Amino acid sequence: MGSFGQRSGEPEDATFSITAVEGDASELHFRHHGLTPELECIEMCTRSWDNFIVSLRDYAEVGRGMPFGSRGMPFGSGEDNARRLREGGTTE
Repeated sequence: MGSFGQRSGEPEDATFSITAVEGDASELHFRHHGLTPELECIEMCTRSWDNFIVSLRDYAEVGRGMPFGSRGMPFGSGEDNARRLREGGTTE
């Protein structure tokens, strides 16, 4: 179990656990406590966490992740998606 977080004096925690499942697979459980739909940053935070989780999966499966998008390109942009497809990845 891991955790981190506190921003702008507001208590926030992101917690995660990694559990072994059948064979050589693992399961990641992630939760960002305090991130609610009422917050102004909900859309940006959700997109960012989606990007980081996909990047972590790619890193675990193929040895290369892109936690900050592709070479400075915004994650999910046309350029980023094209690069991911060229390199044999997915755009999800």
